Amino acid sequence: MTRSNKVFRKYLKRFFFSGLIIIFVFCVGATLFIQFYPFGKSPLLSKMNYPLKTTIKSGKPGDPINVLILGSKQTITRYFKEAGWEIPDPITDRTSVKIALDSLGNLPYPKAPVSNLYLYHRKQDLAFEKPTNSVRNRGHIRLWKTHTTINDEEVWLGSATYDHGIELSKRSHLPTHHILPSVDDEREKVVRDLKPFMKSALVVSFDQPNLFGFNGGGDWYYTDGNIAVLSVSPLNKDNISNHSMSLTLKQKVIQFLFPILNAL
Repeated sequence: MTRSNKVFRKYLKRFFFSGLIIIFVFCVGATLFIQFYPFGKSPLLSKMNYPLKTTIKSGKPGDPINVLILGSKQTITRYFKEAGWEIPDPITDRTSVKIALDSLGNLPYPKAPVSNLYLYHRKQDLAFEKPTNSVRNRGHIRLWKTHTTINDEEVWLGSATYDHGIELSKRSHLPTHHILPSVDDEREKVVRDLKPFMKSALVVSFDQPNLFGFNGGGDWYYTDGNIAVLSVSPLNKDNISNHSMSLTLKQKVIQFLFPILNAL
């Protein structure tokens, strides 16, 4: 090997390792920026002081709140049904046995029960699921009435996640699902399904992004911290949306990081 080739290989190695270091530093910096920079809430939601996460029965944090719907119980129920969502069966001995057997057989159960999560010290007031051809996998959302109004419409907070896989809970010994980490995808699915029925459909800043969230069942999730706001009546976007350079930069960083997390 000639001296010029040795010099070339030496500089090539330096360039390669320098590139790895730059990428590593960028990823660490981007992660710290996402986790800790104070992006702020939507102007309207910042005044309402709504909870950011559900809890399990013991009080430990559950899944994040990522949907807000303005409308009556009857209207919301009708729209979800028209969009192809089902109302889950109640949790009973019979339905618990059925979901366990259907899971073993990898069979559909379109109205399979959903476990209880809590907000305002009570379990969900409404729940809907988007079934698949297997009880192991489904989209679902839990909703709680907040007893507040915006533009004279009732406010409901929701937590939408996608169930993927099922096992017996170590606490209750009942069948329980695991959620997919990319919880924002299920939020977007709710928006797509309900948007044809709504006068307004926005996604706005609500909480800090979280790349290392864990729910009460120990499932890892990540989220951009935004919330979907769906309303049966028109909303003034300027009162809800929060436009800033930091939020725009956050979205750009998330567009870079989330495909990497999806591949894990």
